[in-house]
Amino acid sequence: DVCSSDLQVDMIELDARLCKTGELVIIHDEDLKRTTNGEGLVIFKNIEELKSLDAGKNETIPTLPEVLNYINQQCQVNIELVSKGAGAATAELLKSNKWPLDSIVISSFRIDELKTFNSLLPDVKLGYLAMEVTSKQAKELSQLNFYSIGLEKNCLKKDVFVQLRDRLKVFVF
Repeated sequence: DVCSSDLQVDMIELDARLCKTGELVIIHDEDLKRTTNGEGLVIFKNIEELKSLDAGKNETIPTLPEVLNYINQQCQVNIELVSKGAGAATAELLKSNKWPLDSIVISSFRIDELKTFNSLLPDVKLGYLAMEVTSKQAKELSQLNFYSIGLEKNCLKKDVFVQLRDRLKVFVF
């Protein structure tokens, strides 16, 4: 159990994507082939089809509510919005289910999804993910309402880091 108190995990990161019927499922890849016994793209499958797949060791693909209920506030959660429409769907889900928003960070490479989410739930921490950031972009990003930025480790430049670090938490992947 990754959330058990003896492990003392601070945060878990999840990839949330929409399926055909509008539910948010937690799966890294958009294509089912590598991580399940299924084929095709998640966006083209309904929740029943996804739930019928084996994601390893007879586990099914979980929904975002299932994972949040399982974690049960034992640690913080970083929900990465990986598909189009995931920002609005995640905001609506979080509003309707009364999870403590101070323990959630919403991150994405998709700035449009972050903006959509922020327009619906402005008090939740946002993290922008990027493969590379220029000095000009760093200046612009530090003026937006982001909590953090996640950068690809091989693209991190000292001048950019210094600009970002003044205003944001900087995470490297």
